[in-house]
Amino acid sequence: WLDFLINNAGIIRPKRITDMSEEDFDNVLNVNLKGYFATMRAGAQYLKRQGGAIVNMSSPSGFGHLGMANYSAAKEGVVGLTRSVARELGEFGVRCNAVRPMSQGSAMAIPEVFETITYQTQTLGIPHLANQWLMTHGLETAPHSVAAVMAWLCSPLSENINGREVYICGAQVALVQ
Repeated sequence: WLDFLINNAGIIRPKRITDMSEEDFDNVLNVNLKGYFATMRAGAQYLKRQGGAIVNMSSPSGFGHLGMANYSAAKEGVVGLTRSVARELGEFGVRCNAVRPMSQGSAMAIPEVFETITYQTQTLGIPHLANQWLMTHGLETAPHSVAAVMAWLCSPLSENINGREVYICGAQVALVQ
């Protein structure tokens, strides 16, 4: 039996597009997007028989992240893949949603990432997410908070949520329009 599937793999290779190798671009897409496809394709065979849930880890970087075009493209691709799989498997009682957590405790929070964010916000004056400044309301997005949202998305309590994105930042948990 398989009741739910959580895709939470990720690598980053931060570089500006002019300095990014094709190998770095391909490696990031292979892990962050194609890897999700592979597990969903395999898991779908089981989930279609009984229903269940798939939760894919995306990222606020998918909204656009200076110096990380490969990662941004992969994580935004996860959202498109999530929406499509939700439509394909919905008739079998399988839900598929994406989570975009803003977490400082992530292994992805390496100095190069903070350098790109600092340059983007302080030098260029561009907010973190499109036209929104991130407001954590003094609360860091803890891994257990993200896990709680993911567990909820895997439970029957969220049976009316399918093909959606959930954004988590500090005290904010919101469905992305």
